[in-house]
Amino acid sequence: MTFSTKLDVPWGKYEAGVHSEDTKTQIEQTDKFLAEREHALETDPKIKQWEEDRKKAWEKDKPTWKKKQMSEEKEVSAKLVRDLKTGGSYDMKLKPSAGYLIVEVKKPEEKTATGIFLAQEALQILQNTGVVVEVGKATKDIEPPCIVGDVVMFKKGAGMEIGIEGKDCQMMTFSDILGVFYD
Repeated sequence: MTFSTKLDVPWGKYEAGVHSEDTKTQIEQTDKFLAEREHALETDPKIKQWEEDRKKAWEKDKPTWKKKQMSEEKEVSAKLVRDLKTGGSYDMKLKPSAGYLIVEVKKPEEKTATGIFLAQEALQILQNTGVVVEVGKATKDIEPPCIVGDVVMFKKGAGMEIGIEGKDCQMMTFSDILGVFYD
């Protein structure tokens, strides 16, 4: 790819003003610079190609350490967003408050060990089941409906997603439990 940094761009006439000592001049010239640049990129195919080549050359020449740094920052940012959307992720045990419990949600297998595919209705029911990993104390009105180790069915959309010691869990209220499976 041949990329020339020398191209007479129409917005170049505003560049000196963008770096001016006067703040008012900087603002005016920056607005003009951006408007002229945007207009030129939309209307002139030669300038549009120049801009694309400039970006490709910059990306190619970007140092490896900078690419790694940007990748790590993006990963940290994605984890923060994921943790904000859920209740977070914890590498320790968590004891729920009174009236709450924590259920490890089991992701249902779409197919049995013998190769039979399960119906969507069955999968939906199985998505709302899990194993109780922690139980909070009873409230003055409600006793815990289950104990640690019970397999329970809970309301669809119940609770808040959290990660505890690498497991996908839901923290929910006692009233979110629909029933306890037994033999």
